[in-house]
Amino acid sequence: MKIHPPDLINSFSDDLSSHFSTTSEGETVFIRGIHRFYRALGRFVARNAWAVIVVCMAITIIGAIKTKHTPKKSDLSGYAPYGARSRYELAAYEQFFDYQGQGIKILVMLMATDNGTMIRNTHLNEAVNVIDFISKNFTIYNSREQRPEGFDEYCYGFCLYNEPIRQFYNGYQIQTLNPTSRINLSYPVTSMFGRTFSLQPNFFGIKTYSNEELTEFHAKNKTILTNMKEAKMILLQFRGEREESWTDEQIKAYEIAISEYFINEYKNPYLKVLVVSNSFAQKEIQRGGLKLQPFLAVGFVIMTIFTVITELISSAFAHQCSWYKVINAVTACIVPFCSVGAAFGMLFFAGFRFGPIILVTPFLILAIGVDDSFLMMHAWQRVVSKLRKHPRPDDSIEYRIAEVLAEAGPSITISALTNIMAFIVGGLTSPPEVELFCYANAFALFVDTVFSVTLYAAIMALCGKQEMKSENQTISIFIIILLIGYLALTTYGTLNIGIDLSTRKFFLKDSILLEADVYRSKYVIPNFTPAAIIVNNPGNLSDPHRIEQLNNFIQQFEKMNNSIGSDATKYFLRDYEEYKDPFGDLPAGIKPFDANDLEDFLSWPEYSFWKGFLKVKNGKNGEKVLDKFFVNVGFEGKELVNWEERGRLLKTWRDEVDKYRDIFNATIYSDDALFLDLIKVIPSVSWQSAAATKKREKDIKNVTLKGVRFFEDFENPKKPNVVALA
Repeated sequence: MKIHPPDLINSFSDDLSSHFSTTSEGETVFIRGIHRFYRALGRFVARNAWAVIVVCMAITIIGAIKTKHTPKKSDLSGYAPYGARSRYELAAYEQFFDYQGQGIKILVMLMATDNGTMIRNTHLNEAVNVIDFISKNFTIYNSREQRPEGFDEYCYGFCLYNEPIRQFYNGYQIQTLNPTSRINLSYPVTSMFGRTFSLQPNFFGIKTYSNEELTEFHAKNKTILTNMKEAKMILLQFRGEREESWTDEQIKAYEIAISEYFINEYKNPYLKVLVVSNSFAQKEIQRGGLKLQPFLAVGFVIMTIFTVITELISSAFAHQCSWYKVINAVTACIVPFCSVGAAFGMLFFAGFRFGPIILVTPFLILAIGVDDSFLMMHAWQRVVSKLRKHPRPDDSIEYRIAEVLAEAGPSITISALTNIMAFIVGGLTSPPEVELFCYANAFALFVDTVFSVTLYAAIMALCGKQEMKSENQTISIFIIILLIGYLALTTYGTLNIGIDLSTRKFFLKDSILLEADVYRSKYVIPNFTPAAIIVNNPGNLSDPHRIEQLNNFIQQFEKMNNSIGSDATKYFLRDYEEYKDPFGDLPAGIKPFDANDLEDFLSWPEYSFWKGFLKVKNGKNGEKVLDKFFVNVGFEGKELVNWEERGRLLKTWRDEVDKYRDIFNATIYSDDALFLDLIKVIPSVSWQSAAATKKREKDIKNVTLKGVRFFEDFENPKKPNVVALA
């Protein structure tokens, strides 16, 4: 069949022009204009049904192909509102590490397979083996150096984050074979040969011996190697600043490869290993979105069955049963999916990101699109019933579809505008990820409305034409009998169905993120929640007064509620003072600071881990200048498992930082800040969206009423015309 677009457009224009001369009594010009438009559209669609179907399906297929080949990209920071403080804090954090995008950050949770303590020689040995295995056996290609590099080669500032585990294991071995008083394997601070280090960032789920138990052990001359009765988890962290030659895909492949190895290949009788990274989390989010597809199919089947049954019942009461009602009912559920495919394709061609959150859109459009189809099917029945009572000589499929759209079209349009406006308002007041969801839904609703009055109307025209040829009372009775049998069968199945509901079925039960989140909430958050304080303007630290201000600033955090104290604080100046005065020869108090010493300070093995905490640059005269640094302060508390409590703690941190903003230009960074800021604004965004939607709904009604009144005044010259008077 040849399609001539200009002819189709001219045909539609002719219909529109010819119908403007037709009016109905009791209708205003405004209302008649809407009805005439939809009657003209109905005649156009009925006359060119196949052409309309081909065009709509072509758009759908192209859109579906584009959707299939568009990569999904999740943005965890997209849930924070625009202007949220956490966005600025994240930018400052990434700027500190000179991130040109995503760096490497991998968390590895180690637990005993028997759910016992990790403070056993076999388990500590395996923990060290895991550190070595990840460091040496997984590489990322450095195109600048033209070679693959493992963690030990590409890391710079955080190479020694896991070193306390190795040192604790070494001390455990020594104390087992030949105990010495120079080693004290205590928690939270361990000392070995004069050097101390904190175990709190690495050891979790700790139970320690009480003083009474320790006294009893001493009385019995029983040797214990550590004051830890048990440690349920050891946490490893592998962090690397981004190398310029790395690509996002390389980082993603590297992080996911480590996670998948420990999921699919790692077998060990002692350890259970859970690996978590941003890349793996995004992959699991996408996998969760793809898991919606079977539910979409189930939803389609359920909706189709419901639509077929209700349409057959309705048509039976109207004495209009035919096989074509089944086709109408089934396509009523197909058209919304076609509109989603077309809408997604157009959005992605326009440059919209394919976020996993919009995979929910088909469910929404299915429900709304089927509702539009119900309106059109019901309008068809009314038109046919009216024609049976009052036959018309000009009865045709064009006339019937025109009347169907004239009746159902305005309702569909008003409903669509209301829903679209609600999503647009939601998008204007929401974080980026939710904004994407709202705008995608609004556009998909628009496309669905267009498809309802074109594609679905064309299908109704083809089915209606066949119905007009084969209206037969015997067929109607036969279909009703089949319907009764079908209802009896489905009722029996419903009454005898087995019910097995479990909350686990709401999630992807094979995702390690569920288990990792449980352990994080149970062991990590209550025992060690870090606050990263980035000091962007250290200033002249050779001035003792400024160092005193800086020390007071950090001490204010250590005095806060839930603070663990100085033992859990990573603050380089305290080690620097030991470096400057290793034997205590200098007078007590603040030791003089010289940035030119930092290179030598960082070269010492026991201080080399501070490289990741400091940013040093060259001054105007070639001297070394401390540009910025960051401090980690640890917090604890069982109540921190609650998001609201973590939000309260974050506010306390920010309030303290603000007191020193003009002095040090300090910022706070927390992994949870983006989501805590979202939780904080949800109530206000909700009532603002509701209020704005209500106001716009009222504005639409006012504009519509003013339009109707204007046309009424224009139509009736006896009434004063407000516009003319003006």
